[in-house]
Formats: sequence, C-alpha cells, structure tokens
Amino acid sequence: MTCVQPLSAQPPVLIATAQFAWSVFRFGPSFGLAWPDEQFPMNKVDQLYHMFMQDKNNLQVADVIIRWIDEHVEDSSGLDH
Repeated sequence: MTCVQPLSAQPPVLIATAQFAWSVFRFGPSFGLAWPDEQFPMNKVDQLYHMFMQDKNNLQVADVIIRWIDEHVEDSSGLDH
C-alpha cells in the first residue's frame, strides 16, 4: 500500500547550496572570495554550511546558526550586544 499525499499537503523544501549561503551571509563579492576585512572566520565556513543545510524544513535552524556565529565570531565593532 502506498501512501501518496498531494503536493499541496507536503512540507516545503528549501534548497540551499554553499553558494546560496555565501550570498546570504555576504562573505565576499563572489563565491569563494571573501572580503579583505571579513570578520567571519573563513576556516569555519564549512561548519556553517553544514548547519545551514542539515534540516531544510526546521524553522529553528536560524537560531542554531545565530548561536554558532555568536560563539565563533569576534566582535570588533565596539558595540555592546
């Protein structure tokens, strides 16, 4: 017995790629080329991609990403959070 739901009843799927994440987080002018003064640790970007793409239907993924960024990016802006 096959249980097939109509497309309208299926959850949406967000298709995210490393290149998409690069542009969303604005790491540089083009994919793979970081801004010279980029504050995000580029040696950690693959870990960020993994978190960004691991659960495409989980709305809490953004919270995980924000917590990870807070833990791994130094604040050199001088602003209090």
